[in-house]
Amino acid sequence: MDGSLGFLLLMAIGFVAAVMKNYKDWKNTGTINSIYGAATVLFTIVLLLAGNQYMKHKEFEDNLNAVYEYFSEEDVHSVSLDLTEVETDAGTYKIQVDQGLVMEAKLIKK
Repeated sequence: MDGSLGFLLLMAIGFVAAVMKNYKDWKNTGTINSIYGAATVLFTIVLLLAGNQYMKHKEFEDNLNAVYEYFSEEDVHSVSLDLTEVETDAGTYKIQVDQGLVMEAKLIKK
């Protein structure tokens, strides 16, 4: 398990604990403790933002691995950050990558 996934797991546990505390307070007193209410909102925001970033990172990582696998027989010198161009020993290619697969690779410069 990598660090960012562990962080998300800890945030999820904290979120569940805060929600359970809110439920217990609501059931016993009819009100929600403001500290636990704020904690629930904070955990929700962090989970949404960090989860979204984690998913984007994993998608980029999968696409980058696909590019290196596709050009495995050639020595890859550089890949653009938006994953649209690859520079290899054979030349520069314009590529299209989607969901971990190289869909198209056109040689644009030798």
